[in-house]
Amino acid sequence: MEPTPNAPLLNQQKTGRAAKAKRRNISIALAIVVVTAMGITAVVAASGENKSGRSGAYVSGDPLAWTAVGAGLKSSCGLVNSGQVKCWGDNRYGQLGNGTTNSSSTAVFVSGITTASSISRSANGGQRCASLRDGTVWCWGDNSYGQLGNGTKNTSASTSPVHVSGITTATSIGIGGRQACALLTDSTIWCWGDNTYGQLGNKTNTGSTIPVQVPDITTATSISVSGRNACASLRDGTVWCWGPNTNGQLGNRTNTDSNFPVQVSGITTATSISVSGAHNCAVLTDSTIWCWGDNTYGQLGVNTSPNTTSTSPVQVPGITTASSISAGGAHTCGLLTDSTIWCWGLNSSGQLGDGTSISKNSPVSVQSP
Repeated sequence: MEPTPNAPLLNQQKTGRAAKAKRRNISIALAIVVVTAMGITAVVAASGENKSGRSGAYVSGDPLAWTAVGAGLKSSCGLVNSGQVKCWGDNRYGQLGNGTTNSSSTAVFVSGITTASSISRSANGGQRCASLRDGTVWCWGDNSYGQLGNGTKNTSASTSPVHVSGITTATSIGIGGRQACALLTDSTIWCWGDNTYGQLGNKTNTGSTIPVQVPDITTATSISVSGRNACASLRDGTVWCWGPNTNGQLGNRTNTDSNFPVQVSGITTATSISVSGAHNCAVLTDSTIWCWGDNTYGQLGVNTSPNTTSTSPVQVPGITTASSISAGGAHTCGLLTDSTIWCWGLNSSGQLGDGTSISKNSPVSVQSP
């Protein structure tokens, strides 16, 4: 399978189609924007009525709309309801995926991607990946550590998508600074790229240019990757993490690095997880949020003075109706069931969204949209 030529740009739709689009009822179901210390991470879910009248199913000729977005350090990518992917920003590593290294302030289509089901962001901004509806994973951009997963490692990046070797049943993907992981339909996890700190989780510290299986995990329900760490939630509600542990981000009451998964202490009912690289968080079935790891800027949200790093999960006080969580570079945000967003931690760039630039070690409400 080789990528096909670029698809037309969003802004080149026919005038008649655009006029019809205005008459269609396009509703935005969910919008979460989390500004991180390293860039912007955003998750946008959109739903609407297409011209065929079939909910959720894109038909050729329907108006194009964003359904998800992920951002790294200096570039961003968005998933389009047609299954295409568009990227914009810095392109020195070919991370826009359009066959060039020319940066672009407007969104350009990634070459050959027409059936994407999900995209992921890269912590260092140099690599991007998308999983397709056929279960394959395609990556583009920086490949200095073999993080494109196609059996090569070189200083010359790939400006268009390449197929990650051997992955044919992926359901989701996660990208770290120099590595990536995929969750497969059989609930196993496979990772590739740099392994200096054991971030591939395969009981070695040897990098791999092709996916290697994370041992002992066969019931994973989700994967989260950032920086040099990765965590997986399992069907039994437990969370397992691997990689460096300088800040206690593995959550196992130690500061010892691990090149294989170790269980996060005390978490047995996790429904979702988010990894930042230095601190990590989980939402439990009772809708509470628990975080562990670095707390330099109050990103654990526990309202202590001084802010003390924790090698095991601590509960974020005052939040009992959380539906999702996102751990940023040095701050954290949670979405509640009443559709409000609460954030805590570093706020030097206003990333808590409370109208100030003062860091907070307990949750504050993001101003209403």
